[in-house]
Amino acid sequence: MKLIVGLGNYGKEYVGTRHNVGFAVVDALVATLNASSWQMNRNETLLYSWLGDSTEIIKPQTYMNKSGRAVKDVLSSHPELVSNDILVIHDDWSFELGEQVLQFGKGANRHNGVQHIIDTLGTRDFWRLRVGIGGDFDREKYTASDYVLDAFSSQEREKINYQITTKTIALIQKWLTGEVGME
Repeated sequence: MKLIVGLGNYGKEYVGTRHNVGFAVVDALVATLNASSWQMNRNETLLYSWLGDSTEIIKPQTYMNKSGRAVKDVLSSHPELVSNDILVIHDDWSFELGEQVLQFGKGANRHNGVQHIIDTLGTRDFWRLRVGIGGDFDREKYTASDYVLDAFSSQEREKINYQITTKTIALIQKWLTGEVGME
């Protein structure tokens, strides 16, 4: 079994924000690969979809900084799931808009949602797909949290959507089939 976790904040006010790029990726993945429709779990901690019989895709509904709760709920339902079969997709302002880096066993790099997953699992031995949201912003105009919670401009949205549908989904498919190695 494999688990794909798209990080973001739930609620209409967060749709289209930089911090929700993980949600955007898994939404595109579900639509492109004809996975099952999104459903809420019993604990109302996550939305889930299945890609075939062996890959669960989730969107935590716990706010970003408590994302580990949703992952823990999946693990309690699927004790056979091991951490190296988990892929967490999240925004990263260390990279240019649309750039993506797939890594295994790395730290949170100041991302509170990833840190909560590390703390909850007790390990950082899982895959991360870091999706660049561009970090070159006016620090006099924005705080870091204001920047990540701001919506993409129409040009940025067009670029990130193109990257997601052409490159990001292809990379996830390679991860699912084991075609990518540890970096």
